[in-house]
Amino acid sequence: MKGCGSWSLGQENADTWEYYANVLNKDSDEFYDVTERHWAYDAIYYAKEKAWIQGRSENRFEPNGELTRAEFATILCRVLGYDLSGVSNYYSDVKGHWASNSINILSQAKLMNGYESGLFMPDKYITREEVAKVLYYLMGD
Repeated sequence: MKGCGSWSLGQENADTWEYYANVLNKDSDEFYDVTERHWAYDAIYYAKEKAWIQGRSENRFEPNGELTRAEFATILCRVLGYDLSGVSNYYSDVKGHWASNSINILSQAKLMNGYESGLFMPDKYITREEVAKVLYYLMGD
């Protein structure tokens, strides 16, 4: 059997079959886009087991996707075990946002801040510099 173009059945590698096996196995608690061959497989599943991360959907993680400031704040609060109740609102653009408690608690703890405009911009992708700054604050001087 021959497919379109230069590809034909039998040319696929083990990653291809593992990927489709995960996609088709709807009952699995595995992310179909993170196979055992992925370089961060152990770390991703460790964080999932600890309930620090959940993925983009039930079975999709998007290991090469970008992370928003809100997502990072939520993960960090889970890792640090912060209580998210009774937090004041720090930013006008965060009120009513799904991650508002995480964002506000990290702002209160002075681990994450907003921008000079007074906004937090929760849905903006976080930069490596911003992550480094948070890690610096966590580690102390």
